Amino acid sequence: MDYQIVHAIEGRIRIRIPLLAEETNYNSKLQSLVESLNFVTDVRINPQAESIVVTYKYKKISCPAMSAQLEQAIQQVAPPVESPSAPSKAPSTATANGKSSQPHTHEVEQTVYTGEAINVDEDPWGDKTTTQQIS
Repeated sequence: MDYQIVHAIEGRIRIRIPLLAEETNYNSKLQSLVESLNFVTDVRINPQAESIVVTYKYKKISCPAMSAQLEQAIQQVAPPVESPSAPSKAPSTATANGKSSQPHTHEVEQTVYTGEAINVDEDPWGDKTTTQQIS
């Protein structure tokens, strides 16, 4: 289930859920479930913005605790994930010892940060600040 907490402050949480733009049945089920949660005071769903805004009594429940309850509700109401159709297997090319001779491949995504080096012993504002004497 794809979703992202876009904004969270005490008393208000906004979550982007792409499924809200696609499934009206999901919207009504999610709204009913979230409205039934303790301490929730208002629920607004905007399908065009793919978001739900929940206001709650922040003096009764913390923001992380409410976020956790909302995440659980999103998962609970989500439609079952359809498994992709199984690809047809190519005939195995087994060797004399019974092991497959086809190589196994795995895709790995890697992100590399290439920013400038930082000198932690140097004051980054040292050359940009000035001192003025106040008379």
